[in-house]
Amino acid sequence: MQSIASIQLKTRIDSQIMKIHVEEGALVKEGDLLFELDARTLKAQLSPDRGAIRKDQAQLEQAKRDTLRAGDLLTKAPALSWRATPTTPRRERPPPSSRPTRRCARTS
Repeated sequence: MQSIASIQLKTRIDSQIMKIHVEEGALVKEGDLLFELDARTLKAQLSPDRGAIRKDQAQLEQAKRDTLRAGDLLTKAPALSWRATPTTPRRERPPPSSRPTRRCARTS
């Protein structure tokens, strides 16, 4: 008996094979389960990633709340603006000659 095709299998992840579901030389179809890999390694790798995702989601929610709060504050108090507008009066310093001079009197 001659095989129809011969292929090499490679995993995309580092893991150990826990169980083999086919015999060597068996006819297999697309979608057939061939091997079971050790899931413990994968679960250990996912744990820190899940923690980072939860942290990032919490930061995103806080940023959304902060944005909503800032928007509410701007609509409730539009006069409290830190931007200068063309109508904002500017204080100018008087020229040095018109400034009052201070002299200290000596007491003896």
